[in-house]
Amino acid sequence: MLTSSRDSVGTAPLARNHTDKDTPVAQLRMKDVAEKAGVSISTVSHVINTPEVVAAETIARVRRAMDEIGFVPNAAARQLKLGTSSTIGMVVTDISEPFWAELARAVETHAEAQGLSVLLADSNFSAQRESTHLDFFAYQRVKGILLAPVGVGMDALAPLVKRGTPAVVFGQGPPGLPFPSVSHDDIAGGRLAVRHLTSLGRKRLAFLGGPLSLPPISNRLQGAAEVAQEAQADLRVLPTTDMSFAEGYRVGAELTARGPQHMPDGVLAATDLLALGFIKALHIDGAVRIPEQLAVIGYGDISFAANSLLPLASVRQPNSAIAAAAVKLLLDQFDGHKPAGQSLFPPELVIRESAAPGRPILDTTHQGG
Repeated sequence: MLTSSRDSVGTAPLARNHTDKDTPVAQLRMKDVAEKAGVSISTVSHVINTPEVVAAETIARVRRAMDEIGFVPNAAARQLKLGTSSTIGMVVTDISEPFWAELARAVETHAEAQGLSVLLADSNFSAQRESTHLDFFAYQRVKGILLAPVGVGMDALAPLVKRGTPAVVFGQGPPGLPFPSVSHDDIAGGRLAVRHLTSLGRKRLAFLGGPLSLPPISNRLQGAAEVAQEAQADLRVLPTTDMSFAEGYRVGAELTARGPQHMPDGVLAATDLLALGFIKALHIDGAVRIPEQLAVIGYGDISFAANSLLPLASVRQPNSAIAAAAVKLLLDQFDGHKPAGQSLFPPELVIRESAAPGRPILDTTHQGG
């Protein structure tokens, strides 16, 4: 469980300067504050929960006592008592994937502007971990949840519906979702990338990615296949077990070992990390030149894409706009509205050196054995 928050949520006392040296910090209670300040326990409670009904002089005396003994109010308990929360939960499938890390940062920025903090959790593509995180969020009484579900069944949504928890889903899910969803249009992104490759004259194409059971990956492949068919270009799948740099490198190394004649002349990778790993393997081998013999396009336009040794062409996802929409949809539900449907954000293709136009196409099919 990763915690990303500007404010403390449910903390124990951190430090103290108490006259009773035998009292552990963790056992400090409102009673200790009341004794130190010379007021009743109910007055301390009012200072914490409803300070507007307490005289300013008394508030100052109670807060001074809190500082002196190191007492920190338990925000989670306070929220449970009042039935309110200023925290939202966010579950992603793989925080090591730069897209999710960048999206989480954008969500925190937009949430903070609305006075909300964010608890971030990583399911690591495990339905069990996802369920555990959602149960934890329920225990913490978070105000709402942003969820990138594992798989296509959306089984994780059932408990949220039952609890009445406001939620927003990341991704292009199946019809009939009980919550609104926000997503980059992955089908359009696949189309856009392959349309560029075919405009360069590339006809032996490959889609690098997996697992294909994940909707974003299968949707990108769907869009790529549609345009390849229209252009009468061949498209094969180079499957990967995940979307990491290492998997891209593995596939690239296996292809180079088979010889240049087995190389495609255009590749769309499902993520930028896959593309960068793939290019690294080809660069080490040195038998195939990019982009003259092989044009490569990644997906996500992470910061590494523009700054790599060979700048990577990529399909850009508007993280800030997606994050802003997700937070707004949660806020709408907090206000009693019932937003539904799917918000799709259009893709943008960023052309860089790995798929630059105007380069002569060099044939690899007759190189090697």
